[in-house]
Amino acid sequence: MQFDSIGIGDATYDIFLKFHEAQINTTLDPAQPKLVVNYGDKMIVDELDFITGGNASNNVVGLSRLGKKVSFYNLSGDDENRTKIVAKLTEEGVDTSLMVPIAGRKSNLAIVLRYLEEKTELIYHDKHEYEVSDKLLAAPFMYLSSVGATYEQFFFNLADFVQKNNLKLVFNPASHQLRNNVSTYESILKCADMIFMNKEEAAHILGMEKELGDAVLTLNGAKTNQALQTLVKDLMTKLKSYGS
Repeated sequence: MQFDSIGIGDATYDIFLKFHEAQINTTLDPAQPKLVVNYGDKMIVDELDFITGGNASNNVVGLSRLGKKVSFYNLSGDDENRTKIVAKLTEEGVDTSLMVPIAGRKSNLAIVLRYLEEKTELIYHDKHEYEVSDKLLAAPFMYLSSVGATYEQFFFNLADFVQKNNLKLVFNPASHQLRNNVSTYESILKCADMIFMNKEEAAHILGMEKELGDAVLTLNGAKTNQALQTLVKDLMTKLKSYGS
């Protein structure tokens, strides 16, 4: 095969804004702290950075830096931001022959708010219709993440393609999956060899957010406890029931 792995998903042009005029509120939901700023106010930005990103894009860059031969299947707008993204990936040694510009569309954009040690992202995704192609047979591994709101048919077709061709798939659920019912991407969960997500995302997908909140409340300042450890094991067991 031509490549070690192919990343599949959207790429973004990221604008990072670091600031200090904010607060963290945990009283509304202990399991999901809120970033609080003054409504209608102007905030001073301490640092400003421009970076190309996106989950699948970051994955192929990381693999390339580890010496792997990687390609990136991506649909994006035919605009200046796409040009910057392609240039950066090429500089990183990523094959961009599977990156397709779509006339009349905009490339994805993310505004990343950096406060203390965490980041909060405002993400714009344009509508891109991904399709399964035999070009994806150029690698034994695939890394799949966000492909936008119209993912359902593509995910179903890709799951069938992966199984028929005995390929390996790594899946990282993105914002659209986290907002929708798990049934809309169950086929991908069943065929994935590995899934990346944090415990909050897993609890949300599996409808166990209350259980997570209860376990977090029992920490009392400790870094871990038996209730939280047990919950994480339950999350992993329930995910495994899908076949992953």
